[in-house]
Amino acid sequence: MFKKTIILVATLLIAGFSSSAFAVEIKAQTTIGGGAFTPSNGVNISIITQATAYAAQSCHMNGTYMYGTGGGANFSGDPTEIKRTDIPSQSSATTECVVTAPTSATALSF
Repeated sequence: MFKKTIILVATLLIAGFSSSAFAVEIKAQTTIGGGAFTPSNGVNISIITQATAYAAQSCHMNGTYMYGTGGGANFSGDPTEIKRTDIPSQSSATTECVVTAPTSATALSF
């Protein structure tokens, strides 16, 4: 379910902001496609999009891994896969995971 949420959020954001580059970090309620979306407690999602590509990464404060996916034109990876890596250090986190944000819509940061 968590992985499907990442893909859904990324897809809705790229559809809504397909004409320009856009980056967002979601850790509280936001509106996507006219509806309210709130990530689970302790979850942080970081997304970057451009006109033809997106990358999204997320983690849970009590989790072990950070997950990421992406797709579109020139994406350097398999868009059908959800990648994972060890979660970043959470020593300074208080209520939500501190996710490593992707820096490009065409690649994950891990």
